[in-house]
Amino acid sequence: TAEEHAFGLKHGIHWVALDMGGRPCGFALGSIVDGHLHLLELGVARAHQRRGLGTALLATVIACGRRRGDPVVTLTTER
Repeated sequence: TAEEHAFGLKHGIHWVALDMGGRPCGFALGSIVDGHLHLLELGVARAHQRRGLGTALLATVIACGRRRGDPVVTLTTER
């Protein structure tokens, strides 16, 4: 939701991957659940998949969790 993105931006838990032209091509959105960083959503545009952007975004989320002192970073998945 717009509110979740605004929360992520305000709290430094919203990240955007840019292509070589500086255009957004992926993002990760976090939240705080039970006091710890939770990955709400991660997406990479189809044209930019299979290039390591999702892996880089996930590594960024984990690094943020470490800086915050979180013992875990959680996520849920969908089929």
